[in-house]
Amino acid sequence: MQKLASEPIFQPRRLLAALDEASLADDAIAAVLTLADKFEAGVEFVHAVRPPGPALQVFEVVKAVARGRDPLEPVIARTLERVRAAFAHAGRSGSGIDEHVHVVQGHPAQVILERARASEADLIVMGALRRRTFIDFGSTARAVLTHARCPVWIQPGPVAPIRNILVPYDHSSDSAHALTAARELARKFGASILALHCFESLPLASSPAWGGYLGPDTLDEFARACTDEFTNAMRAFDWQGVPHEHRFTEGSVVETILEFAEKADLVVMGSHGRTRLASALLGSVAYGVLKGSTRPVMIVRDAVSAYKLT
Repeated sequence: MQKLASEPIFQPRRLLAALDEASLADDAIAAVLTLADKFEAGVEFVHAVRPPGPALQVFEVVKAVARGRDPLEPVIARTLERVRAAFAHAGRSGSGIDEHVHVVQGHPAQVILERARASEADLIVMGALRRRTFIDFGSTARAVLTHARCPVWIQPGPVAPIRNILVPYDHSSDSAHALTAARELARKFGASILALHCFESLPLASSPAWGGYLGPDTLDEFARACTDEFTNAMRAFDWQGVPHEHRFTEGSVVETILEFAEKADLVVMGSHGRTRLASALLGSVAYGVLKGSTRPVMIVRDAVSAYKLT
């Protein structure tokens, strides 16, 4: 039996909050400040501004340059105002924060990833995955989630106390790393953990690898084997005193995770699973949970990928 890694792997010292013009990004600012307090970490903020497209926008940029002004100046001013207001609301001094706020023109995902690399960020925090004005921010988030080396935290709403953490677990290396990261978060927030394994029989039963059909007896045998493997993995894990429980259930993976997430304050999960549901970029289970969850979700990955978009 392979023993789960028990070394702390989530001790962030540098946090990066990715902002945009929408007010939903304010939740990301509040979340990153809360995490910075818990982990005594440094914080940076990045706001990506797409290059001008329509002729009118280009004309406005040309006019600004002709007047000797930085065309990004209004965005910089608004971004600094938002960050300073968030610091004041959190009762923190915003002294010297200006040098840690970056407004950069370019493709949003590329800007965020490059800033994360330059600042050696240990965690990227973003706002909700929703369509905002003419930009589908979900596509930006998906690109960041696919290519970032560090975990990514999606904050879909106002910050709330974290007392219960849900960890979907499927024996993959990503979910093992998610469990250790969740343990560190639980220690910092004084929270408990529910590790969840969902056995989905339909994809397995119809898999071509098994001739396209598995009978009920064989499926029951698989379920029992999965239950035993999951139970043994949970016993082998070094919980370091964190209150926890584990649950084995059957059903649609995404729907089951979202159902359990409603009773949690945070979901911590791997980006890729070991099942057929893992896609080539971001696991479809992970993205399904991100799109449907009303709770914060932190995506953890084991594999190291390039920051540069391809």
